[in-house]
Amino acid sequence: MCIRVRSNEGYDFGVDQSFWQNRVLLGGTFFINRVKDAITGNGTSSQNSVGTTKIWGSEWSAEADITNNLTVNASYTYTNHEDPNGLELLRRAKHIASTNLEYRLMEDKARLYLTADFNGSQADNDFFGGVNFSPTERVQLDAFTNITVGGSYRIREGLVLKGRIENLLDDQYEEVLGFQNTGIGGYLGLTAEF
Repeated sequence: MCIRVRSNEGYDFGVDQSFWQNRVLLGGTFFINRVKDAITGNGTSSQNSVGTTKIWGSEWSAEADITNNLTVNASYTYTNHEDPNGLELLRRAKHIASTNLEYRLMEDKARLYLTADFNGSQADNDFFGGVNFSPTERVQLDAFTNITVGGSYRIREGLVLKGRIENLLDDQYEEVLGFQNTGIGGYLGLTAEF
C-alpha cells in the first residue's frame, strides 16, 4: 500500500543520551503526524481519504557494548494511527520491535549475529471475495516474530564470505493477506570489494 500526501504536519521530540563512557546509548522520540486528504492505493487503484489521517506514537532504542567484542541493540516503536473515519490504517502494526546481538572474533575477521524482529498484528482488506478487487471486509493479520542467525568471515582484504538463516523458527505468517511468507531460508554469499 502506498500513501501520497496532499499536505502533512508533523512534529518529533526526541533525546539521545550516552552512559558509562559511551558504552551505552539510550534514545527516545515522540512523534505526531497529521496528514490532510491522504491519497492511498492498493496497487490497482487509489482513492482520496477526505479528512485528516492521524499518526502518533513513540520510538525507543538502546545500544550497549557489553564487552569489547559483544554488542547488543534493541528498538521498539509504538504507532497509533487512524484514517479520517477512525479506522486503523492498513498494513501498519501498532507494535514493532527488534533486537540484535553481535559477537566479533579473530580480531574482527569474523562476526556472528542473532536478530529477532517482532511485528504486531495489523489490519488488511480482504479482496478475495470482492468484485474487481473491491474489499469485502477488514481482517486482522496475526503478529509474528522472525529470527535470523548469521555470520561473516573476511577471507582477505576486500573478500568476505557471508551466510545467514532467516525465519529460523519457520514461523508461518502473512504481511499482506493471501501472500504467505517463504518460511525458513538459508543464504550464502561472497562479497568482493575492488
